[in-house]
Amino acid sequence: MRSKGGWRVSRGMTMIATVVATLSCGGGGTAGDGSGGGLPPPPNSQFSGVLTWKGNTTGNGVYSSETTLTPANVNVNQFGKLGSFQADGLAEAQPLYVSNVDMGSGGTHNIIIVTTEHDSIYALDADNLGAGPLWHRNYLDPANGVTTLPDNFGGRTTLGGEVGITGAPVIDAASGAVYFVTTLARNGVAEQWLRAVDIRTGKDFGPGSLKIEASVPGDGVASANGQIAFDPSIQNQRAGLRELNGSILVPWGSFSDWGKYHGWLMAFDAATLQRKAVFNPSPQYQANDPVSGPADHGGGGSFWQGAAAPAIDASGNIYLNAADGSLMPIKAETTTATPCLS
Repeated sequence: MRSKGGWRVSRGMTMIATVVATLSCGGGGTAGDGSGGGLPPPPNSQFSGVLTWKGNTTGNGVYSSETTLTPANVNVNQFGKLGSFQADGLAEAQPLYVSNVDMGSGGTHNIIIVTTEHDSIYALDADNLGAGPLWHRNYLDPANGVTTLPDNFGGRTTLGGEVGITGAPVIDAASGAVYFVTTLARNGVAEQWLRAVDIRTGKDFGPGSLKIEASVPGDGVASANGQIAFDPSIQNQRAGLRELNGSILVPWGSFSDWGKYHGWLMAFDAATLQRKAVFNPSPQYQANDPVSGPADHGGGGSFWQGAAAPAIDASGNIYLNAADGSLMPIKAETTTATPCLS
């Protein structure tokens, strides 16, 4: 079901999308808000561990170099809880692990990176969770109207109280920067921000933040004047992030099938955070649709993937599963759209 430079549709409720990216389209977004074993690693890699969702860009979840845990010692007598840490909110994203991190005056630690729906990110000592965080960042400022986005915002169903950081972060093996997306409300208005911090200090890496804004040409649902704009209030950054050739890949689905949503995949420069590319698989209006779902007639096509990050093969091709898209009752076998990725 590959479609080079676009996507291919099969009948039913699921669209299988393949995006082949060179990641060179123009930038966008607003920088800074004042908050301070698939492909081989980069040649100057200095950090190792579980740096991305399921450990490598294939997403196969195979940790073939594991030596400590074996079928012989993972048992009720030798394997069990060593410690715990109480975070400030739900930890929906997969925690990441980095070994032997030199944190300067703080010493060298094996660390766990944990994010929460309360818009917090923590670095924890993997060998001593009870000691508390090595560092902690929170992106809220209630005194100035910056809060998490309520999970029932706009009438959608509740998911646990608040929406903050949901998709699994990704860590650059060379720089030690960790990238993630925060969802928040600023005086009641939804915003999403791409963040980058140094795993050694918790301080901003590079510009530190970029407000996520984008649009694509199209006449599908939620279009205005021939453009479909990214809506941070209904686009759920659920799937994990990936890094590819110096770009941070960020996918979106929706919340509870609510609103006139689309799937989005964006690429951002790992050094500057500027947006390099944007892809929407459902930009075209469809007058007829046999399913008549909440975002039909040219909407949907969302990238949830059960929280899975995009898969990347050895040639750098990006694979995503899109769902809830509209299908025409006739001519539905193969439909192609060209993303802004070349």
